[in-house]
Amino acid sequence: MQILLIGRGADGVEGAQLEGFEMYQRELMELGIFTRRIDLPALFSIERALRAASDDVAFVMVGWNESPENVVSTFERLSSIDRPKIIFLDHFAQTSTPFLDVLPYVDRYAKRQVLNDRSLYGKDFDGGYIFTDFFSRWRNFDLGSWHFGSRMTAAHDHKLTHAWNLGVLARYRRWVNIDLLRWTVRPIDVHCRLEIGRHSRAKWEWYQEYRTISRKAIEPLASKYRLSQQRQVRRLCYFLELALSKIVFSPFGWGEVCIRDFEAVAAGALLVKPSMDHLVTSPDIYRPFETYVPIRWDLSDLVEKCTFYLEHPAEARRIADNARTALRDYFEKRGFVRDVLRVLEGVEANAAYDEAG
Repeated sequence: MQILLIGRGADGVEGAQLEGFEMYQRELMELGIFTRRIDLPALFSIERALRAASDDVAFVMVGWNESPENVVSTFERLSSIDRPKIIFLDHFAQTSTPFLDVLPYVDRYAKRQVLNDRSLYGKDFDGGYIFTDFFSRWRNFDLGSWHFGSRMTAAHDHKLTHAWNLGVLARYRRWVNIDLLRWTVRPIDVHCRLEIGRHSRAKWEWYQEYRTISRKAIEPLASKYRLSQQRQVRRLCYFLELALSKIVFSPFGWGEVCIRDFEAVAAGALLVKPSMDHLVTSPDIYRPFETYVPIRWDLSDLVEKCTFYLEHPAEARRIADNARTALRDYFEKRGFVRDVLRVLEGVEANAAYDEAG
């Protein structure tokens, strides 16, 4: 099988979504799966490439700021011609997405993380997203025109599946095999660098508001424990801090699954973050009290949970070790290959796929 990967550059979140194909190129080739990649930022160039492609399957990424109407019309045109099977690769941060109307015109819709309860994709959330709906009611926050969602009809829900998340990076594959400073002697009790990210002329968004609340919620711990500073630092300093931290507090960002989660786990820290029970993703480092410590979305039990685990180091170390093992197992047991085959299932049948089970 020949697969065309249409990406959007090698950097950042968008680049991370395709890094696994390079990491596991040999294993995929052993199964008869060969890939080639092109990076195309514009929708018109994506359409042109798909019209000319002779590949069997194409994984396609589009920009988050593309008009949903333009995206739908593009793939509707492509649905009527001879072209590769299309897997729409949704790399967006939220469990929501504005592009579900494309479902009738693609063969599979693979998203970094999806809601456990698929029926929720038929619900109208404030802001289009389950968390902004919660946040707007909790804080009486006016979302204004912010909306990042769409509704899915039952006729096409079989096409939606979870793909792989930001944990599939070569640096985490290396980090999980590095010997680290023992948890009990790490000098930073809680790592909590939370950049607000507001530009001088930008509108104050729910994201900045939640970040501000998160920064204030962690402050009571400072009277007894050593916390990291909250301002931004250079990347190397940030990574070193993680390896010197016992707990990493990782609130939701624009979406639920954050790069910080995997940085924390790979660095051997205990991950504490708002509950992830509402979603499914891979690699799965979100098993409550097994690989991370969930807290309420309103952060009301943050101080309580951090205090408990700082005072019960054996339990904290157990969870942190479990998470690091889970991430290591994903890499060593070809978790990415299994994810790719699961996404391809039903799109193209190939007996060789069974070998990866």
